[in-house]
Amino acid sequence: MHGELRRSILLLFLALVPCWAQTRRSSAIEGGITGTVLTEDGQLAGGTKACTSARSGNNTSTNCLVSVDKEGRFTIEHLKLGTYQVFAINDADGYSIENQSPGQTVTISADQPWENVTIRLLPRGGVLVGSITDKLTGENIHRAQIRFTAIDRDGEGGTSLVDGEFHVTIPANCDVLVVVMANGYKGWIYTDGANPSRPVLSVGAGERKMMNVQLEPLPNNSASR
Repeated sequence: MHGELRRSILLLFLALVPCWAQTRRSSAIEGGITGTVLTEDGQLAGGTKACTSARSGNNTSTNCLVSVDKEGRFTIEHLKLGTYQVFAINDADGYSIENQSPGQTVTISADQPWENVTIRLLPRGGVLVGSITDKLTGENIHRAQIRFTAIDRDGEGGTSLVDGEFHVTIPANCDVLVVVMANGYKGWIYTDGANPSRPVLSVGAGERKMMNVQLEPLPNNSASR
């Protein structure tokens, strides 16, 4: 009786070993994505960053650390098995996470650990370029916020944290409300001197708007200086 029990346990163990080994091999497998980035008109888009975005439960993590070479090529290594969204950005030229994501879907599997893709950049936004400084001292203000809202596009917009100088991509070819805020300072709203009754701006795709903002300290903030 005991011999039959030992034999049954041994057979069960031998049956489970291949599954256990396969699970270990699958969990150890890594893959990657190679590809080419093209501009909207099909030209090689060197100088961009290749991005991957992946969901885990209710959270989404985005990584844009891989540089694209001058030939528009990139390689993203050490990706775990799973499904990713792949796209490319260049904030300085108006290609941002907001207007380029979610991108195309790529699945890395044990059977196909490497994938090759071609990314074509989507229409870009306008770019705000400038600085945020203390009106009294001229020093850069750290952790200021630029908030923008496209008032003609159902409130499309976002918030960017800025440490002094900035490049911020905003929706193109529409009226955008821009507000700058920082702790200890009065808020600032963009106003066109030629039309002060309508405090919005509009920039074309890829167009740059210089914006050097000086924030006035609140009375208690200036008194502490």
